[in-house]
Amino acid sequence: MTANKVSIFSQQHWRVDSNRRIRSMEIQLDFLVAARRKDEWVTADEICNTTKAIGAYLEIAKDHLRNTKRLSLLGSVNVIDVTYRAVHSAGFLIYELKTDEDLLAELPNLKLRCNELFDTTDPRTKVIDDLLKPYASPSSLGKLDRHNFLEAARILRNVSDQRYYQVGRLRTNLATVGAVLSMLVMAFIIFGWRSPKSISLCFEPSPPKNGIYEVWACPTGRKLERAATPSELPETKPSSQDILVVAALGLSGGALSSGLAIRRLAPSPQTPYNLPLFSFLLKLPAGALTAVAGLLLIRGGFIPGFSAIDSAAQILAYAFFLGFAQQLLTRAIDQRAQDLLTKLPAEVNTSSESAGRA
Repeated sequence: MTANKVSIFSQQHWRVDSNRRIRSMEIQLDFLVAARRKDEWVTADEICNTTKAIGAYLEIAKDHLRNTKRLSLLGSVNVIDVTYRAVHSAGFLIYELKTDEDLLAELPNLKLRCNELFDTTDPRTKVIDDLLKPYASPSSLGKLDRHNFLEAARILRNVSDQRYYQVGRLRTNLATVGAVLSMLVMAFIIFGWRSPKSISLCFEPSPPKNGIYEVWACPTGRKLERAATPSELPETKPSSQDILVVAALGLSGGALSSGLAIRRLAPSPQTPYNLPLFSFLLKLPAGALTAVAGLLLIRGGFIPGFSAIDSAAQILAYAFFLGFAQQLLTRAIDQRAQDLLTKLPAEVNTSSESAGRA
């Protein structure tokens, strides 16, 4: 896995766990098929058709897991989503081969999944409760309505798949926006390096005090020289290194702010989408771009009260501060990521718990 393109995004644990779940389902399927052949409530054709469908879903999941070795960054989301849906569909069909007693034993897991996915105010919670309520008490044992149970399991499966897909799409969006911002930063740096006067980050000296004129201040530093007349001031030209220094400090400020922000993001180890990492990578070019753009706005007088900059130290301090301040713009992304992660259900393999009971 170390050679895979997606290994850096913490998908190794997910692949191992998915393979384990698939193998567990295959073993359980063998137990269930052997047990159901002795029962009269299900025909041999039904067993055969259901077994073929489960096997097809598991093969789809295994094929996509093998394909993760050749995944690109943006294409991995679709592969992971198909794998999730195939495994969950196979688990749903396994319910068809279980007895009523086995399904009743699954009720606690089903209700737990419902509580994880929905708030108490969500109308779908009442729908699930209504489907499971008729046999929620001990007196209802043996009176299971299989249709209601399977409908409740189907709703929970679809919502769970949708939640994981939303996390995957957010990861893709973060990667895309991060790549675009990185290209913009590189364009600024290249253009500023080749033509420093076009993107000048130097600041004009303050008005003369007591008839003394001061030289311009630039990010890479200029000695603060004074003269009685402007003609006596040495010529100060923007340097190609100015924008590089500012972008580096902005990137450092963005790294610091993102390091503090992503501490609150704690994805499950079974989640293949490492949102904290992508959020961190997004904030690096965002910090650099904010530093460069912010200094240009200050230099142009767009932000009143911040134009009195007369030393390189002040420019560098502003660059770092502006890079750190990008958190004000990207905070909504962190909140969205946190909301999605908290709504993800725990990946408990409920279908494998009763394999031994079959």
